[in-house]
Amino acid sequence: KELTPEQIKDNTERESLLLVTEYAKKFFVDQLFKTEEGQAVGLSYFKERGFSIDTINKFELGYSAERGNLLTQAAEKAGYQLAYLEKTGLVSVKENYTGDKMRGRVIFPIHGLTGRTIAFGARILRTDVNMPKYLNSPESVIYHKSDVLYGIFQAKSQIVKSDKCFLVEGYTDVISLHQAGITNVVASSGTSLTENQIRLIKRFTNQLTILYDGDWAGIKASLRGIDMVLSQDMDVRIVLFPDGDDPDSFSRKHTAEEVLEFIAQNEKDFIKFKAQLLLTDKDLDAVSKANAINDIIRTIAKIEDPIKRQVYIKETHQLVGFDERQLSFQVGNFLSVEKQKAESKQINNSQNIRGPLSSPIQEPEVEHSLGVLNEIDPIELELLKTLIYHANETIVFDNEEQTTVGAFIISELDHDQITLRHQFSRNILSLFLTTNTDGSFLSTKQLVDHSDPFVSIQVTQIESEAHNLSKYWEQKNLYQPPKSAHYKKTIIKTLLEYKTRWILRQMAEILEQIQQAKPEQLAELMQNYQQYNTIKMMLAKELGERVIVN
Repeated sequence: KELTPEQIKDNTERESLLLVTEYAKKFFVDQLFKTEEGQAVGLSYFKERGFSIDTINKFELGYSAERGNLLTQAAEKAGYQLAYLEKTGLVSVKENYTGDKMRGRVIFPIHGLTGRTIAFGARILRTDVNMPKYLNSPESVIYHKSDVLYGIFQAKSQIVKSDKCFLVEGYTDVISLHQAGITNVVASSGTSLTENQIRLIKRFTNQLTILYDGDWAGIKASLRGIDMVLSQDMDVRIVLFPDGDDPDSFSRKHTAEEVLEFIAQNEKDFIKFKAQLLLTDKDLDAVSKANAINDIIRTIAKIEDPIKRQVYIKETHQLVGFDERQLSFQVGNFLSVEKQKAESKQINNSQNIRGPLSSPIQEPEVEHSLGVLNEIDPIELELLKTLIYHANETIVFDNEEQTTVGAFIISELDHDQITLRHQFSRNILSLFLTTNTDGSFLSTKQLVDHSDPFVSIQVTQIESEAHNLSKYWEQKNLYQPPKSAHYKKTIIKTLLEYKTRWILRQMAEILEQIQQAKPEQLAELMQNYQQYNTIKMMLAKELGERVIVN
C-alpha cells in the first residue's frame, strides 16, 4: 500500500526519535563507565544496590553528568536535530537556555518489546535538592506509558518458559530480582495497571503474580487494576512481603530459591486476598460489610469463565458466610448490567455491518420485557433455544452418521473457535459442557429447576415468552422454530448465519485496528482481514446468499 505524505512524515519522525534515544542510551552508558564522575557516582550507586557489571550491561544502565549540556552538545555535533532531542524529553529548550534534562541522575533505559530503546527513567542521587526523585520521558510517537512494561524485553522468553509473570512496581525491583536469578518479572513503573499492559502480559502467559511491599493504602488503590486483569480471563495471585521489605530489598537478602519458596508459600488467590483485605476489620458495621461483599461480588463478575466464577462464589460463601444462592444471584445481576452496557456499545459500533439476516441489527420489540434475553442477538438466541429444547434429540447426516443436536452445535462452535457473544449464552453452553458426563445434556426442566436462580429465571422467561418471540421472528422472517424431527437444514443454516455474523464482527474490529495501527502492524492486520474475508465468502457460498460489508 502506498503511504500518504502524512504517514511518511510519521514514519520519519518515529525512526528519528528511535535513533535519538539509541544514541542517548549509548552516550549514558559511556558516561557511566568511561568518566570519573560516572564511575564515582553512578557506578558506585549501582554496585551499592548489589548490581553486577553483567546485570548493569543487561539493562544498559547509564549515567547523566551534573554538567548541564554534555548530551546536547554531543548529539548536535553527531548530527541529531535539537527538535527530536526535545521531543524525547532528553533536552530542555527555553528562550535563554538549552541543556540536558536528566543531568545528575542514573539512567534506566526503557526498552520496547523488540529491544529498541523508547524512553528513559532517571533517578536523582543527591538529597540536598528540591527536585523529583524520578524523572521519566514524556509521551511521544515512540513511547506510550500505558502500553509499556519495564523489563518486558528481558523477561518475555522466561515468562513463556515458566508460564508465569511476576509484576512489581519499580525499575530496581525488576533488576534486583533478575540479579537474584528470577527473570520472569516486569514492572508497571509506578503507574496504575492499564488494559494495554495487561494484554501485553497475556500475550505470553495467563498466570500473573503481583508482588507488593505491604503498603495497604497502595494495595487498595491498585485493586481496580487487578479487576481488569480478571476480566481478561487471567489467573491472579498476590504476595505481600514482610513489613519493611519490598521485592528489591528482599531479593538482595535472599537467594533465588529462597525468594521463590517465599512466594510459593505466601501467594494468595486474589479473591481470598481481597475478601481478607476488605473484611479484616472486626468493627465493620452492617452497611460497611455489605459494601465490602458487593465489592467482592463485582470482582467475581469480572471473571469470564463461568466455572471459575462458581468456584469463587463458593469460596466467598465460605469466607463471609453469606448465602451462596444469593451471592450467585447478585453476581448475575452485576453481569446483566455490565453486559447490557457492553452489548449496547457493540450494537452501536456495528451499525455499518450488513449480513444475510438483518440490516441493521435490531432487537425484537416484544410486548413483554425479557430482561437479559432482550440483549441477545436473535440468531444467538435461536441457537440457545435449540440447545435448551433439543440438545438430546438425534440428528442424522447424509452419510448416515448421527449425533445429538447439542453435540453437533458445540462441536461446530469449538471447531471454528467461535464463542457466543452474550455472557448468559456462554453460561448455558458451559452448563451443557460440564454436565454432559454420560452422553446426555441437561433437559429444559432441569434448567428451569437449576440451583442458580439467574439461570432458572432466564430459562423460565424463554419458556413463557416462546410464543411471542416465535410470532415476532416469523413476521420478520428471522426465525422459523423447528416443527418436526426433520430440522437438520434449519440448524445448519442457523450455524452458518451465526458464523457469518461472527466473521463480520471480526472484520469490523480489524478495520478499526487498521485505522489506528502503526505502519509495522499493517501487513499482519491486512493478512488477517483477508483470511477472514476468504472464510466469509466460503460461508456466503454455503448459504447461497451474498454478504456485504458497508
